[in-house]
Amino acid sequence: MAHVIGVSKAETYTSAQYRLGDVYVETENGIEKEFVFVQLSASAQNAAVAGTVLYYTTNMNGVVTDDISTTKQNLWAGIAIGAIAKGSYGWIQYDGPMGGIAISVSSAAIGDAMIGHSTTDGKATNVAADTAPTNKVIGIFTTAAASAGVTSASALLGRF
Repeated sequence: MAHVIGVSKAETYTSAQYRLGDVYVETENGIEKEFVFVQLSASAQNAAVAGTVLYYTTNMNGVVTDDISTTKQNLWAGIAIGAIAKGSYGWIQYDGPMGGIAISVSSAAIGDAMIGHSTTDGKATNVAADTAPTNKVIGIFTTAAASAGVTSASALLGRF
């Protein structure tokens, strides 16, 4: 893993333009966001779209999937920042503030922990404040999701 500069993080590629696991740090108004270069597995359940929750297929190897049935929730890699086709390469965000994260919750409050959904591919869910999370925390909700009809939320992502 190396830190790289001057990337076009919205670009996707059909071949690796950087090493899997390379990191890009962006600072805006004093707030850092961190991104990692990955390949979406050709056998992922779906092509990634902005907001898709992604997991490493095995041991942080740089290959990710949205398919929760083939990985483990604790192997969370990051959130897609744009579309990535199956088998293609791109940047995903894993640290810092982010909006538009795909969720599947009935309600979530600001401050709730965000974890990967245990049965819905590519989505996050919440754990209420003062409740022990059952899986790796991937972020903290910074917007409330008041009903089941809400499909995206903002969070402060991190390696908690």
